[in-house]
Amino acid sequence: MSDQVVAAVAHSTTARPGPDAPTVLYLGLRRSSLEWQAELDAATALGLRVHVSSDSDVSHTGLPAEQRGSFDRTTPLADQAARASPDEAPAAVACWGDKHVGLTARLAEDFGARASARRPRPSARTRWHSASRWSRTG
Repeated sequence: MSDQVVAAVAHSTTARPGPDAPTVLYLGLRRSSLEWQAELDAATALGLRVHVSSDSDVSHTGLPAEQRGSFDRTTPLADQAARASPDEAPAAVACWGDKHVGLTARLAEDFGARASARRPRPSARTRWHSASRWSRTG
């Protein structure tokens, strides 16, 4: 790894946007930090505040406690939304996996934020959103 890359990564992980910076809310994380660390670092380097919320532990992100959240996927979507939300309305909401698409859409709508997903499509056959519907219809 070049010295320039090391310096850029070190800067992006230690730089902290100010309190008035727009927030991007990420829901869920993939298992490997290789799939999400660069994106969190890039958002921070661009001056965005990063908030990560998930149905699993996210303390390994290195984010301060006030920028991490948790929710229980067995509760109603409205309860999940309330628990996942940062204190301030995010400017954008994104998710990494199909199991968080519905929550991403709900939060984006609630906050009027940009999102990686607006509404799950009725035709989407994912095990998280459609399994019970497809099992009822055959």
